[in-house]
Parts: sequence; structure tokens; C-alpha cells
Amino acid sequence: MARIDRLEIRIQTGSQGSDSEVKFQFNGHTLPFDNPSGGTGAGEVFEGAFDLMSVAHAVALNGPESGEWAIDKIAVTYHPSMGDPWDLCWGPVLLDATNAVNLWAEAPTPTFDV
Repeated sequence: MARIDRLEIRIQTGSQGSDSEVKFQFNGHTLPFDNPSGGTGAGEVFEGAFDLMSVAHAVALNGPESGEWAIDKIAVTYHPSMGDPWDLCWGPVLLDATNAVNLWAEAPTPTFDV
């Protein structure tokens, strides 16, 4: 498992926004993003980051505390302490207080020609 120094996220909200603070879970701890920008209203883009400085076992984007949040796209970049960063993307999802989106996947295995 890789030690993750930094997580960056970009969320494109669809037709139904939210006014709840954007939070995520990291290894069972619920956290807000550092220095967020943009918004989570309909059609808005939210960007945030967090310096994790730890090995990741589980990372998830929480749903809003009330109401529903329609997301068109989620893009995440993981910056490990060793090696190159990797990007992950997810398509549309509808979040509420009862669900979350799993954002964790190990770095892709390097490929090469034999």
C-alpha cells in the first residue's frame, strides 16, 4: 500500500446541488477539504485538497447532511510519497445522507513491452 501525501478532488455538480459542507472519509475519519473553492450548487464545480500524509485503506466522498446532491463527474488525483501521481474519475451519482462514493483505488500497475 502506498503512503498518500495529498488528495485533490474536482466535483462537477449536475442539476441538483447541495448547500452542505463537502466532507470525505479517510480510514474511518470524516474530514472537510482544505481551502475549498467553487461551489456545490447546480452546475457548479467544487475543488478541494487534503494533505493525508498516511497510508490509505479507505477513502469515500460523503453525501450531504440533508437533501440530495446530483454529481455529474468526480475527478481525484492521488499524490503518493514515492512514485508518480495517478488520476481516477467517476461518472454520475446521486448522493444523500445515507450513502457515499468509494474514491479509493490502488495506483495502476506499471506496464511495459516485453
